[in-house]
Amino acid sequence: MGVLDSLETTSKDAFQSGEQYLETSKRYYELKFFKMMVLSSTNLAKGVLVGSFLFLGMLFLTIALAFFLGEAFNSLAYGFLMTAGIMLSLALLVFLLRKKLERPIIKKLSSTFFD
Repeated sequence: MGVLDSLETTSKDAFQSGEQYLETSKRYYELKFFKMMVLSSTNLAKGVLVGSFLFLGMLFLTIALAFFLGEAFNSLAYGFLMTAGIMLSLALLVFLLRKKLERPIIKKLSSTFFD
């Protein structure tokens, strides 16, 4: 009966090792998920903050450009129309180059999540 006792002990040890592995894996993935969530939320917060300041800066620069062009052409309407045309041209350019802009962003995010 020594063989059966040895087999029972070995199977209990294997079962305990399996349980321990599953528990350790579970904790690892919980920590990895937490890390990804923290990185995502901090990147989102930084992006919103920087984006807000960039938006305000661009807004004031655009208004200043419109007034400058309006003074140069003696018509505020022409200044604002020219500024709107410049902004629409830039938006079209960004739209046309969106594929080239997506790749670096995807590479940066994938290196963050899959390291």
